[in-house]
Amino acid sequence: MSIFNAISTISAKTIAQYPACATKAPLYLLSKIFDKKHHFSEAILCFYPMCKIDGLDYVAGAEILREISASLNS
Repeated sequence: MSIFNAISTISAKTIAQYPACATKAPLYLLSKIFDKKHHFSEAILCFYPMCKIDGLDYVAGAEILREISASLNS
């Protein structure tokens, strides 16, 4: 599954529960992957510092990353 398809599988429940993070997290991951030529796993390592800077909820970010990762691994 491509990263684009994986991002599109983020559940409506998660998006409704964490709207700010649901929009920022995937965009951040994509920018890290394509602009900096990072692999998905490296982009994830950069995600938590970004959460702190942007004031995003770590729990929300972790849930969104879990959903994207599960889709990529399926």
